[in-house]
Order: sequence, then C-alpha cells, then structure tokens
Amino acid sequence: MDINEKYKDLWQLKEDTYRTIDFDMPLIIYMDGKHITSNHKKYNLLKIPNFSNDLIDSAEKTCLKLHLSAELYAGIDELALIIREPSILKEFDVGDNANYINLIFMQHFLKIFWEKYPEVVFKSTIFNISNENISRYIEYRKEICYSGALWYIAKEYLPKEDYKELTASTDMENLLKERNLWQYFEENTQLRSGIYKSVSILDNIIASRFV
Repeated sequence: MDINEKYKDLWQLKEDTYRTIDFDMPLIIYMDGKHITSNHKKYNLLKIPNFSNDLIDSAEKTCLKLHLSAELYAGIDELALIIREPSILKEFDVGDNANYINLIFMQHFLKIFWEKYPEVVFKSTIFNISNENISRYIEYRKEICYSGALWYIAKEYLPKEDYKELTASTDMENLLKERNLWQYFEENTQLRSGIYKSVSILDNIIASRFV
C-alpha cells in the first residue's frame, strides 16, 4: 500500500489547513510586528525616519529581488503589500497554496529585515482582494494608523490618568489639542498617515539601463 494512502487521514489533517489564492485577482500580504508598540522608544516609532521606513525599505528590496511589482503601505508596525498582478508568484513553484506562498515571501523579507532587527517577528497573512476594494483597504489601514498615532503620542507625553478612560479618536484629538500636542501630531505625517510607496519592476529595469 502507498504510504500516503496508508496514512490518508493524517495527510488530510494537513490538507484541511490549506487555503488557496486566485492568481487572477489582486493579492495582499499583510504583516504586523509583535511587541513593537509596547517598545516604541526602542523601535523609534515617533521619530523620522522610523520603524515604518525600515518596513518599506525591506519590502521594496524584497520585491525587487523577486521581480515583483507592488504597492506598499506601512503604518507604525504594520505593513501591507498590494500585488495587483500576482501571477509572478507562480514562480515560487508551490501552486496556489496560500500558506506556502506567504511563507516563502516572508523568508525573503525577513532575511533582509533581520539585518537590522534580528529579534523582531511578525504575524502574517495573505488574501485576495477585488480591484474595487483596494483603495478602501488603503484608507482602512490609514485610519488604523491615524488612531494608533494619537495614542502613542499621548502615551509618550501625557500621564496615563489623562487618557486611560478615553476610547474614541475624537476624544484623543481634543486631549492633544488641550495639551498643546496637536501641532506636533499634525507635523509628524509619517506617524499619523503612514508611508505609501509603489514599486515597479518595469521602471526599475528601465532606470538601471541608464545608470
């Protein structure tokens, strides 16, 4: 009897955990750094350049290495890669298995990222999205970033008693205005708006011919 047939039930346990992706739809690879925001001073979240710059830089290098065009958005300790034409990922030679594709991409990304932050780990997932929802997704990530920035500035400069009962972003906005921190918040555009960058393999190839 074939080994896989003999242990078919155990093989199926593994198969049941798999998801697949559609190479004909845009794809998002999303990652979230673990224990970064609780150590915001160590990871330089409030200054420029900051942790988000390092996420973008490593993601761009990874995309260029893999010949992958993508839109990158980083906010605080989170990164989203939006791949409008993911068929190039077929070159990973693992079929349409979402688990495998995400893992291979993350290995390439972390090899670069760990040169600066060898201790940082990420939660990561991969999923398809419609073209119509891409702009909404970016706006969603920006709103998360904006809300997070309000809290990190409060945590950095104000006593916990001043904000511990607050839950709404509008309340945090009012608090920063009352404590003369609103101008600092508005001027720190990377913290409150995140960083967006488009990586085009075609543009990079054309540019390299003129270097």
